[in-house]
Amino acid sequence: MIILEEYIEYLSKKHKNQKTINERTEIINKLRDFLTEKDLTGMFDEIGEFFRTENCLIINKIRFISPVETKKIYECMEEYILFVKKECKEPEAITLAETIYDYMIFSHEQKYRNRVNEFNENILMIPEGVKFNPKYLKGLTDKQLCNAFYRLQLLIKNIYDNISVNPFNWGYPDYYTTIDYNPISSVLLYGFAFYGIHNNGILTIETKSFLLDTSVKRYKKIEIIFEGFKKMGLIVEGFDKKAEAFSVTFPENPHVITALHVYGLALKETHIYTWGGDEAGTKGRDSRNFSYRHIEDPATQEYEAIFYHVTDYYPDELVKIQQWLHAEAAKYGYKIDPESPTDKGFSLAYRKGSKHFLSVGYVDGVISSKVIFRDVFKNNIDKVEHLAIKFPGTFVSNCWDCNPGCSKSWRINYELFGKKHRSCAMLSFWFKGVTIDNVDSILELFKIENKINS
Repeated sequence: MIILEEYIEYLSKKHKNQKTINERTEIINKLRDFLTEKDLTGMFDEIGEFFRTENCLIINKIRFISPVETKKIYECMEEYILFVKKECKEPEAITLAETIYDYMIFSHEQKYRNRVNEFNENILMIPEGVKFNPKYLKGLTDKQLCNAFYRLQLLIKNIYDNISVNPFNWGYPDYYTTIDYNPISSVLLYGFAFYGIHNNGILTIETKSFLLDTSVKRYKKIEIIFEGFKKMGLIVEGFDKKAEAFSVTFPENPHVITALHVYGLALKETHIYTWGGDEAGTKGRDSRNFSYRHIEDPATQEYEAIFYHVTDYYPDELVKIQQWLHAEAAKYGYKIDPESPTDKGFSLAYRKGSKHFLSVGYVDGVISSKVIFRDVFKNNIDKVEHLAIKFPGTFVSNCWDCNPGCSKSWRINYELFGKKHRSCAMLSFWFKGVTIDNVDSILELFKIENKINS
């Protein structure tokens, strides 16, 4: 069923790089071992089990798989499938290769579908009555721009709905490493809005700059996306890779193009566009979700636009905490960096140079904070014990026999209530159930630990 020896010979003829040959031999060998040990026949669900098996995802003893390693696995599988189809006549081997291909397409299509639905859900529709920064009105009234921005958001959500039906029809052919890429917002925002010159509801985009943008050039079949836009009412005319420029319009409501243009203009002026999806965490709360806060009138905002952009997703209790933290951070010279406004994706980040203020965010439905304590155990044990009573699950031993390669510098040895503990800095110390009434106790020790003085 697995044609290994012949594939190895095929590899040696096709590749000069011995490392590539070894890696691909190892991957296919693991597939053979998996099927043999479990006495499996290579059915669809069984192939899925293999791809989900940890051992399948170990290459060169690497367990934490990066997109690069993932790409290696899928490129190997795709090459093996092609090899079987061209070189093999054994029915079982051909059936297995076809099943592997079907599973790869299915699993990635589902991943894209889930990711696109996530992007869709993260667009919070603009409310009525928003007042805009006068410089972004471009001759429109507040009401006109509000309606146009709402229609822009609706257009994007409708596109996402359409993509969800069949992602590969929308230019998602590269299923190796692009799960987190968003070609729609990349083209609309980083392409059209950033490189377009606006005039009366028409964007004229300089082709060369558009195609050279990092967020755009990864998509090799940009025309597929343009065809999709056309079906949704967004018209791209005159595009050719050799043309000097092309135009983008939305005939149903030309003001939508104005809204797109000013949103991109606002992000460029504040550098907020550098805030990417990974930085924003699992919710993807980044510049791609078209938050109206960046073009809202600053006179109506008590805090920075990015503060609202992030906290608009927070529950009321966490908003109160962030308002309090914002004021506390300012006392010591910490502020939100618009180019990197979140900390590990789960919290607003207040920074002063390379130093971070206390992080409080939303993790698995619980308001949480993570702080590494070391020095406070030496001279402030009474305050630590007082905090431990408020958060009984936080100060517990969680470091035993460290994994190979784990630095002992991560280990935190301390004594609490007369009992010795050993914790790992990677896991400690998480405070779950933070409220506006107990966050000050955490901050007090955080300031002592980090020597933050007024």
